[in-house]
Amino acid sequence: PCNFDTFTINSGGFILKLTQSGEGTEIFQTANEIVNITIDLEDNLIVSMIKYMTHPYWSDWTSLAKLSSTGQVLWQHPIVGYNGTISYPETESNLNIIEVGTYQTAAWIRLNKYTSEGSAISDRTFPYTGASDIKRTLDDNFILQGLYKQDCIIGDSVLNSNGEEDAFIAKIDTSFNTIWIKY
Repeated sequence: PCNFDTFTINSGGFILKLTQSGEGTEIFQTANEIVNITIDLEDNLIVSMIKYMTHPYWSDWTSLAKLSSTGQVLWQHPIVGYNGTISYPETESNLNIIEVGTYQTAAWIRLNKYTSEGSAISDRTFPYTGASDIKRTLDDNFILQGLYKQDCIIGDSVLNSNGEEDAFIAKIDTSFNTIWIKY
């Protein structure tokens, strides 16, 4: 829920800002692929990027950046340990940023929390899982969805695998504690 009166779209390494009438202006360009964008309550863009280097499906570099609504880079830093994955950013109502991605070649989900200035606050990992997405709920918690291929533990719950790729959805609080989980 933001008061951003335009739509922001990306295509490869470009971010375009569109007015309601469809007029477009390029506000940001990078040599990396922009894979996810969310907008915070101050109309800033939180952008997840990947740079493909040695193999088209495995990234050698993933980063998270905060841009102003005009495309100015406010901060950017690499996300350590991510390989071959896309990260998913989301914001809290207090403007902190939650970012989730698959860490170390699809072995763990890793949740990272940053201040609105980009300083790391906390992180948490869930072994043997892979992230699909994260979204903020109206009560300022988060819905996390992902996959797992073997038995794993998320919070107090043991998820039993059927031996294939199984799905889960969990509600977590801002401290990454599990409120509930379905699988």
